Amino acid sequence: MAGIANCRTRCEYFTYCRGGQVANKYFETGRLDATETAYCRTSKISLLEGILRHAERPRT
Repeated sequence: MAGIANCRTRCEYFTYCRGGQVANKYFETGRLDATETAYCRTSKISLLEGILRHAERPRT
C-alpha cells in the first residue's frame, strides 16, 4: 500500500494507472514502495502521453 500512496502523491498519471503493477515495482527495484518503474514509463506514461498529444492536435 505504501507504493500506491507514494504514486498518488508523486505521479501526475496516478488517476490513469492507479499505482501500477506491484510485481513490477518489486522485481525492478526490490521494493514495494517504489513509484516509477521502466514498465510504468514505457507501457503507461508513454502510451498516455502519446494519446494526449494525438488528441490535442488540431483537426483539419
